[in-house]
Amino acid sequence: MRLPNWRALHFPFTIMLRLKARKQVPSVFQWHRYVGLTAFLFVIMLAVTGVMLNHTEGLLLDQIYVKSDLLLDWYGITPPHVNTAFLTANHSILQLEDRLYMDHHLLKGPVLRLRGAVETSNLLIVAATSTVLLLTPQGELVEQLGTAEGVPAGLRAIGRTRDGHVVIVAAEGRYTADKDFLSWRRYHDRLPVLWSRPRLPPRALAHDLQQHYRSHILPVERVMLDLHSGRIFGYWGVFVVDAAALLLCFLGFSGCWLWCERFRKRKAREKHWPRSRN
Repeated sequence: MRLPNWRALHFPFTIMLRLKARKQVPSVFQWHRYVGLTAFLFVIMLAVTGVMLNHTEGLLLDQIYVKSDLLLDWYGITPPHVNTAFLTANHSILQLEDRLYMDHHLLKGPVLRLRGAVETSNLLIVAATSTVLLLTPQGELVEQLGTAEGVPAGLRAIGRTRDGHVVIVAAEGRYTADKDFLSWRRYHDRLPVLWSRPRLPPRALAHDLQQHYRSHILPVERVMLDLHSGRIFGYWGVFVVDAAALLLCFLGFSGCWLWCERFRKRKAREKHWPRSRN
């Protein structure tokens, strides 16, 4: 009587038990797949931002500014209020923080507190606390004068007489300059001076300058850095990116483990069932 092959009878039950165990406990391959799908978006984000940051100078990321209102609101960037302006015959001079504007044109800066502006036949003279700017009617800077060029310290106001002389009020009194602004002397004349007085800025102009100021604060480089580190998402964003880095490490180790397991099983199959040789 031939005895049954117990190994053959036991084989189907072994297969069933293995399939049941696989359904209950996810395999490393399944974890590798799930983690890979989860980390996919983070990998793309880190790769794109990393490449862009490596070429910041070539892409001019530090010179291009974000203009999206949604992103600027996310960063909490708001423009300063514009309460005063100095008006000449043809122009409006305003200051937003350390930036100086003539109409819609951004002038050379930064400057300290704006003190006034007067207009002559061919120049626009803008006075700040320690600086006098000579501008063309188109807003081009002709010269910037400071204490080194003889401008009296502690400038407080600027005006002009009816005959065209520019007069300033400094810490030590009143001064006037020659026609080329090369030298300054005490002003002792009794001619009336039309002083530059602060006024309310035109509402439309103030709004346009606020939008310009707001859209020239946040460089694209800063956004790329915050995306790369996760800080753009707030306090927890950094930990999310840290978790993504750990997931990438897991993918690397699990991928190596799966490759080693597949290599080991292939060697085991070749050992037990060697290929037939002709």
